[in-house]
Amino acid sequence: MDATWEFATTISVSEVLGGMRYAPVPPEVSAPIREAKIKRLVAQLNDGEEWSCALGSAGPGEFMIMVSKARLDAHGLRVGSLAQMSLRTDTSRYGMPVPEALAEVFEFDPDIEVAFQRLLPGRQRNHLHVIGSAKSEETAAKRIAALLRELGL
Repeated sequence: MDATWEFATTISVSEVLGGMRYAPVPPEVSAPIREAKIKRLVAQLNDGEEWSCALGSAGPGEFMIMVSKARLDAHGLRVGSLAQMSLRTDTSRYGMPVPEALAEVFEFDPDIEVAFQRLLPGRQRNHLHVIGSAKSEETAAKRIAALLRELGL
């Protein structure tokens, strides 16, 4: 199912969760996502950069998307700001994009990707995020080497 939802939201903060910032998702959006059992989403605030995410619980019957302070700062948003949010089903293989450096490793040796696929989905996404957030090729290479060690390769 490849669906898209757009809605207005007011950036909020959870004191219970250590000041985590989030965008509340209205019931008319969260209900079909939950009914379709969609696990991974791609979010976008105010036509900015997209990011991979999941629908989280904000309390009984309330749902949200976590938004980092850095992402809010990049958009000039803060707690209480009104924002336009769009969500779409994440159809990527691992629930987020594979960084180019890792894709090259998978292409070079398909057995590495087979081993990667044996990791739990959350562990896969963690590695994708850590490798993808590297600011230099050298750092990405070190993080890929750490993944290979974890995979026993």
